[in-house]
Amino acid sequence: MKKITLQDNRLHFTIILILIFFLSTILTSIASSKTVVSISPEKQLVERNQSFTVNISIEPDAPISGAQFDFIFNKSLANIKSVQEGNMLSQNGAKTYFSNGTVDSSTGLIKHIYSSVLGNSSVSSPGILATINMTAGSSTGVAKLNLSNVVISGSGSNPV
Repeated sequence: MKKITLQDNRLHFTIILILIFFLSTILTSIASSKTVVSISPEKQLVERNQSFTVNISIEPDAPISGAQFDFIFNKSLANIKSVQEGNMLSQNGAKTYFSNGTVDSSTGLIKHIYSSVLGNSSVSSPGILATINMTAGSSTGVAKLNLSNVVISGSGSNPV
């Protein structure tokens, strides 16, 4: 019969601890993805005074029920025609409230674009939150488009 010594127990305990640490690290990295908010297409070539469209898309890593952002554009190279709601939050048939924001062409900013689900519904699938219709200006150049003050909310208006 084999005797189990204290040293054998320590070795087994150490191996088990290493396995637990290794598995928890792998499982944590798998579960800790991030919600991605993007402007698409990332690049497009447009002629002077030509209309073009950009979409604000969300790839959620958890169920969401609302989102808000400000949109920054180069005022000398582009003008805003309209901001329309996408189908991101209504894809499950939910009713939504949408604000197309306030355009300030003098600074190149659309403030307070937001959408939220009315009720207790939420979505987990990627989609387009908003579509921004623009017109290229008469000057040539690269118009950088950016988002700021981005907040994505889950149920109960809690940030995700």
